[in-house]
Parts: sequence; C-alpha cells; structure tokens
Amino acid sequence: MLLLFAVVVAVFGYLHIRADYAGKLTQTYIFKPLTVITIIGFALFILMLRGEPINNRQIALLIGMGFCLLGDIFLMLPSDRFMAGLVSFLTGHVLYIAAFATPGITSWLLIGLVVIGTYLYLQFYPNLSRVMQKAVAAYVIVIAAMAWQAGEHYFADTSELSVAALFGFVGALVFMVSDGALAWNRFKQPFHAAQAVVLSTYYIAQFFIAASISSLG
Repeated sequence: MLLLFAVVVAVFGYLHIRADYAGKLTQTYIFKPLTVITIIGFALFILMLRGEPINNRQIALLIGMGFCLLGDIFLMLPSDRFMAGLVSFLTGHVLYIAAFATPGITSWLLIGLVVIGTYLYLQFYPNLSRVMQKAVAAYVIVIAAMAWQAGEHYFADTSELSVAALFGFVGALVFMVSDGALAWNRFKQPFHAAQAVVLSTYYIAQFFIAASISSLG
C-alpha cells in the first residue's frame, strides 16, 4: 500500500506541476489540494493499520498537515495571499515541532541548521520589507527548529520504528530545501524551474513526514 500511495501522490503532484506551467488554473485548484489530502490519507491509513489509539503527537502531526494544506490553498489563490500562506505553514511547522519534540542536543546538527538558516536569511534580507524581514526570520527559525527536532527524534529512537523516524528527519530536511527554493525564487532570483523544484520537494517532504507517523507512538 505504501507503494500505491506513493504512485498516486506522484501522479497527482505531476499533474499539478504540469497544470501550473500550462496555466490551467482549474487543474491546479484540483490537484494541488488533492495531492496533500492523499498524503494525509496515507498517514491515517498507517494509523489504521497499527490499530492503536491515536496519541497527542500523532494528532499534532495530522493537524500540522492540515495547516499546510490551508497554506497551499492560500498560495494558489489568484490574489497574493503569501502572508496568509506563510502563517499557515508556520503554524503547521510549530505543530510538527510538537509532534517530533525530543529532549537532547546534537550539536553538529543544531549548528549546521543554524548556519544554513542564517545564510539563507541573509540572502533574502536586502529584498524584504520590514514586515517580511520579521516574518521570514520567524519562518526560518521555526523550520530549522522543526528539522532539528525531527533529527533529535530519529537519533533518540532505538526501536524497530527507527526507519519511520528517519523518514521524518529526511522529510524535514527536504522541506527546508523546498521552502529555500520558494524563497530564493520570490526574494532573490526567479528561475524557470522554481515551481517544479519547490513542488516536487514539497510533496516528497510531506510524504516522508506522513510516513513517520508510526514512530510517534
């Protein structure tokens, strides 16, 4: 079933990307939310297979994915709802942090994420308004924290579900790539392949994060 969900997500994601480049708004409005809804369905299917009561960490992950879906809807609207989309994704990442939250500090991981986040922010800073400077700074901090906690969750997991925890860590890192590409295209230097890069990495990230839900038991 994992392979089936992966194929369906890949097909829907491809149709969305193709529709974006072709300017087919109706198809975009269908396949963009449908791709994420399918990924959420994948996470729920995993929980159903396990047959165990759902816990607060898993609920936080699912609600976080719901806020990301809301962010997708804001970003695909004809009018510029970038700030609303950013706040939605910011909320989603905070919920992901709550889901992955694990005590401990892996210094090389934390330092690496701080360096990457700082570098990216400094690239965007000159082109940001005062409001966006604060908003983007908050977003960079939160998504870096999300990747850090997903990493700590994986490193602390010694159970048979450690592979699922690894999925979450990989998904968080790929999410940073996706958001970095989005910000680079919007605030630094637009590039033609932006939509393909941003969306393909975004769907991969969300799929891997969904696959990690069993490690949150």
